[in-house]
Amino acid sequence: MEINVTIEDESILNIASEDWLYKNAEHILYLADAGDSEMGISIVGDERMREINRLHRHVDKTTDVISFQMECRDGFIVPNDMRHLGDVVISAPAVMRQAAEYEISRIEELRRLLIHGILHLLGYDHLQPEQEFHMQSQEERIMCALEEGDK
Repeated sequence: MEINVTIEDESILNIASEDWLYKNAEHILYLADAGDSEMGISIVGDERMREINRLHRHVDKTTDVISFQMECRDGFIVPNDMRHLGDVVISAPAVMRQAAEYEISRIEELRRLLIHGILHLLGYDHLQPEQEFHMQSQEERIMCALEEGDK
């Protein structure tokens, strides 16, 4: 498994290290049964996230997380065939804002966004109610497993 971490907004280092991001992504991929795979994680600021969102989604505002899926077959990535899954881009300022808004720790919000982004790479979505239920169930299962491992 190969995970490339790029930190453009170093304010995230007040929350988690590059090693923490790597290990959590590795564990999420394992819990999601992703098999032997490769992915990238980028931590950026709001301006960069706004630029990415405008360029790729035609939405001229920042967002919390964007995933760029690389391999897909029939809407889902097939675990045994995986190689490069894609990239997850997370906004460090959004982590801090949303943690305060949801009244949770910043590390919990970072983990939540990382799980969400990786699940998108694996073909999960939340456009339809049934898809949203399935994705949220996976997010909760993975979050609980990771939190249990922290104890």
